Formats: sequence, C-alpha cells, structure tokens
Amino acid sequence: MRTRWPLVLAGVLAAWYLAVLVWAVRPTSDTVPTGVVNGVATFETVTCHAPLSSSALSEEALPVLAPPRAFERDPCVQSHRDQRRLFWFDTVAFTVGLAALTVLGTRHRAHPAGGADGGGVLVGARP
Repeated sequence: MRTRWPLVLAGVLAAWYLAVLVWAVRPTSDTVPTGVVNGVATFETVTCHAPLSSSALSEEALPVLAPPRAFERDPCVQSHRDQRRLFWFDTVAFTVGLAALTVLGTRHRAHPAGGADGGGVLVGARP
C-alpha cells in the first residue's frame, strides 16, 4: 500500500493558503487612538483596504472627530504594512512547504521500501 501522507499534507497546505488568500482580499479595520477625554482613552475604528490592495486607506474622508480628539497616527498605514508582510511570509511558507513535499514525495517514489529487488535479499549469494 502506498503512503498518501504527502498528498494529505499538500491538501491541508492548499486549504490553509486558500484561507490566507480569502483573508488577503477582504477589507480590514484599524482601531486608532484618538486621545484622552475626561481621563479616558478614546479610539476610532476606520475601515481599511484589503492587504493585497495597492493603497492602505480608501479615498473616502476619515470620520470627523469632535475636539479635542484627533488621530494620533495615520489610520491603516501601519496595519496595512504589517498585514502585507504577513501575507508574503505566508506565501513563502506555502512555497517552501510545497517544495519540501515535492522533494519528499519524489524521493519516496524513487527509493521504495525494500529496495529494487523487492526485499533486499540476494538469492544465491555466497557468503
């Protein structure tokens, strides 16, 4: 019976990467600190473009904040950069995983258990 673990592992790897692709094409959000009001830290959630989009923030205007609140950093820029890095890391991991499975699968077929003669025992060999 042939070992099917490389195919099963390749299927799991492909399903994982498909989930990564689905995540990478969906818009995300960023919760940005907007200051302290009456001793309480305030935040505003902004909708950002998907990690695979070319820009971090849509062309729409940012929400208007009542003074003294103001965005303490540029919304979406840092999170978009981090998400893109994570996507490329996942892509490299997927590629390395597939390459490793290909090498292991090829090596397994090239050297079956027991050798080429079926059992590794020479018939008629003298000591």
